[in-house]
Amino acid sequence: MNLNQLLSLSGSREARKRRGRGEGSGLGKTSGRGNKGAKARSGWRRRYGYEGGQMPLSRRVPKRGFNNFNFATYFDVLNVGDLGEAFEDGAIVDRATLLERGLYKPRFEKLKLLGGGSLSKKLMVVVDAASAGAKKKVEAAGGTLQCLMPPRPVHKPFIRVSSPPVPPEGTAAPSAKKAEKAEKKKGDKGQAPAAGAKQGEAQEGKKKDKTPQAKSEKKGEKGGEG
Repeated sequence: MNLNQLLSLSGSREARKRRGRGEGSGLGKTSGRGNKGAKARSGWRRRYGYEGGQMPLSRRVPKRGFNNFNFATYFDVLNVGDLGEAFEDGAIVDRATLLERGLYKPRFEKLKLLGGGSLSKKLMVVVDAASAGAKKKVEAAGGTLQCLMPPRPVHKPFIRVSSPPVPPEGTAAPSAKKAEKAEKKKGDKGQAPAAGAKQGEAQEGKKKDKTPQAKSEKKGEKGGEG
């Protein structure tokens, strides 16, 4: 059963209006079209984008940026499964033979083979372009596939590699400067304990002087002097 063999149920479709049948038709003298004008004439049709005479939206919107319409490539499409039914083993399949068998209607200048369906016959296929799935199926069946167009280039993403800055002539590299600063810090740290030791000895001497024996000795020294 096909779609054109299906019968619609009663009441599912409304009968269209039969215009121009006079005043007795129920649509009046003008048949529901109003009085005169373009819409009242037979064959009138509103074209796409018409807005009643004002500037249409398609012309009011600004056009900026890149559009691929003028550079795009359009193909007529054919599946692998259609070839096995129409050709014998060892046949040459090109645009001329496809036109003879009525397998496609040329709309664009180029033909592309897609991988839909299955193929079990050995064929020599010559087309403008083919998908990866179609190529696998033709070669798996023992046939050959020739594409007249060159393969599309694969654009790899550009990865920017950052390089270290080059110092001007007569100046040391930043790594060398960092090493010098680190050495200076190490030297300063090595000298710091000596100064700290002297300060510690002086503080210890002061603490010893504060003991009771030291105080009595100081008093005796003062008395002897008197």
